[in-house]
Amino acid sequence: YETSLLVQYCLDDIQGFEKTIHAIAQTDPMSAQTHFDFLERLVDRNNPKWKENKIFGIGLSKTGTSSLSEALKLLNFSTAHWTNPYSHDLLTKEDIPLFDSLTDISISYQYEELYEKYPDAKFILTSRSIERWEKSFLTHYARSMHAASFEDLKRIINDQYPPRFGQKYVDMHQELYFKFHSLEEAYRAHERNVLNFFQR
Repeated sequence: YETSLLVQYCLDDIQGFEKTIHAIAQTDPMSAQTHFDFLERLVDRNNPKWKENKIFGIGLSKTGTSSLSEALKLLNFSTAHWTNPYSHDLLTKEDIPLFDSLTDISISYQYEELYEKYPDAKFILTSRSIERWEKSFLTHYARSMHAASFEDLKRIINDQYPPRFGQKYVDMHQELYFKFHSLEEAYRAHERNVLNFFQR
């Protein structure tokens, strides 16, 4: 059913999407309820109530954003981590009304704009020791993109054509990481900028 939901969502086939959820409900009513809740938001995404009680995870990747996302799910928040789980595209502003909580750098990349639009939201900055973060970060990209170093990762992403997930993927990495000389500098800058922004 996952493929059907993906295709129907991308084609904006609301009737087909709902029909698939009813089919899911025959064998997995709890999962179906999650999809029905999402459908309610999808057909009425401009309803002001979807702006309430937002939670944004604005830490960098590999600081515990996945764990934060899983914890929020356990607390019954509808959650999207990194991508929209229905389209598998990077999270955008258009996705925000569709979920209670959203995490990872597709969100942390735009926390200032999100604060202006959702001033009552909760913003959670996940963090870890720089040494452990840098090791985890490089290990992740060594596995996913075969990058041997930070400089190698810059080259791979900047030379990638077409860029994975579109130009936004390149822009996010440039803004959060690549404009700095080192990963440590990038980490410290993000943490400093976030803290300064919310303490103003």
